[in-house]
Amino acid sequence: MWYVPATDTVLTYGQRYTHPDTGEVYGGTDYNDPAKLAEIGAVPLRIEQPDTGFDAATWEIVDDPENEGGKLKRPATTTPWTITPADLAAKANAVVEERTRRLELLTVSYLGWTIVADPKAIANLTSIVAAKTAGVPIGDAFPWPDASGAVQMLTPTQLVELGGVMLQATLPLYTKSWTLNGTLAVITDAVVFRAVDVTADAYWVDAEEPSSSSSSS
Repeated sequence: MWYVPATDTVLTYGQRYTHPDTGEVYGGTDYNDPAKLAEIGAVPLRIEQPDTGFDAATWEIVDDPENEGGKLKRPATTTPWTITPADLAAKANAVVEERTRRLELLTVSYLGWTIVADPKAIANLTSIVAAKTAGVPIGDAFPWPDASGAVQMLTPTQLVELGGVMLQATLPLYTKSWTLNGTLAVITDAVVFRAVDVTADAYWVDAEEPSSSSSSS
């Protein structure tokens, strides 16, 4: 006779089981001791094995209809894994994380300079432009660092242009993420869904082409 404890781990006479709370090891003749079996919540396990065409890795353990209180191990009668709302949410979160990672690495080309265009840089530039629009005097030339750390002096008009270039560079990444989420939402094959690697360049690479502006006022 085989037994299965509360963990659904199959026990045979040649195996040992360590109690998760006490650390006591069970094995051998312990499986003939009703008290020992009761302590670990073990119940009789019947195995229903077809003659051919089975994959033990996909088997399931269910209540045994022929042995009250016992368990039955058999080939799974349903798909081993299906796509659930939680699975979709996890993939969607992974898409957002990957988009954020790529946004943080984003740079643009402006007036021949390579400029960091990550979310922090965009937020800083947006604040400066908003202050200028609100009438805060910032002068005719404003210092802005390029990707190498060299400071470039930009006019208020150039600051606005640079902000536009930065925002345009982010849009393809957002579009790609929305497209990817849409693709995931219509996949019905669980194996195909699980295999989708949302970090793969194939989903993002053409969204990372730098934007550029050729001149300024």
